[in-house]
Amino acid sequence: LYASEEREGGTLALGAGEIPLLEMVRGYSAFANNGVTHDITSVLKVENSKGEILYEWKADDLKKSEKEVIDPQVAYLINSILSDTSVNLGSYLNIEGRIMAAKTGTSNKKVEGREDFILPNNGLAFGYTTDIVTGVWAGNSDGTAMKPLASGYVCAAPIMKEYMTAALAGKDSTPFPMPEKIKTVSVGTATGLLPGATTPSDKIHSDVFAGFAVPEEVENVYVDVEVDTSCDNKLASKWSPEEKVKVKKFQKHKAVAPYPTWQAGIDTWVNSGKAKEAGILPNPPTKECDKYNEETFKNQPEISIVSPEAYSELLPGRPKIEVQIKAVNDVSKVEFYLDDKLQFITAKDPYIGEI
Repeated sequence: LYASEEREGGTLALGAGEIPLLEMVRGYSAFANNGVTHDITSVLKVENSKGEILYEWKADDLKKSEKEVIDPQVAYLINSILSDTSVNLGSYLNIEGRIMAAKTGTSNKKVEGREDFILPNNGLAFGYTTDIVTGVWAGNSDGTAMKPLASGYVCAAPIMKEYMTAALAGKDSTPFPMPEKIKTVSVGTATGLLPGATTPSDKIHSDVFAGFAVPEEVENVYVDVEVDTSCDNKLASKWSPEEKVKVKKFQKHKAVAPYPTWQAGIDTWVNSGKAKEAGILPNPPTKECDKYNEETFKNQPEISIVSPEAYSELLPGRPKIEVQIKAVNDVSKVEFYLDDKLQFITAKDPYIGEI
């Protein structure tokens, strides 16, 4: 609110501007008050020794200083994000049974004499409801850095939570009012755009948008591709066995800027185990399966089960299964499956496996 050329410069874009705590609290009060801010009032009443009122702040003074500095829809979106307990840092930012928006911040500083050693310097925590805004600073008053594990969440947030809990005791928990122009829209979780024809149902969720920023573009990041399941899900070729060709869904992961190193990093992560555990679909394959060709297509092996015979009765245990193969080319191995689950592998003729 009071940025000055002397105090802030180009680094302000990286969050390096120093702002007094009172100004930060006033800034958050604009979100809490639907985009409206007021003059800071420190003194409510002044009386002399005789009890005569020399000055008294009145509610009309608040109304006179009222000024909209943020679009109410934007303020609501910020409130919605900062009050979402499912995505914030943890319990220090939540009060059970109460709607509260919260935000932390931590600045760092280099240790004198050790330019490669950086420690936390200032810890901040802000919490607000429709009734009250609280800001807490934690740090060393002599300007020295804090301990390595210190942060706004660890040091300032517990103080903010304890104070807010006491200050709000007995008050109703009031949701942040939603402006009429706010829209709830179903969008794709991967892009925030409207779902496309190939968007999986589990990749769609409802989100809120300002009326002037409702997405109109349809996402185009999911594709259905025919792959050869016997060839590490590479693109199916015209020689791929029909029973091995399946249609699978993939997601096109692209960097927001055309930098090769960015794309390489994305591709590495997408192919990692963590991405798969998170349900992230892989990039579509670019290479075609070269496992089969015209010769293999013409000389496909013929396989038949010779034991046990059809409709025969099997005793409990691990029955042996014998197959007979006619193949122009050599047989490298035979796999035995039960309901699509691999049971046995053999490379010896006669080809007998157990299930």
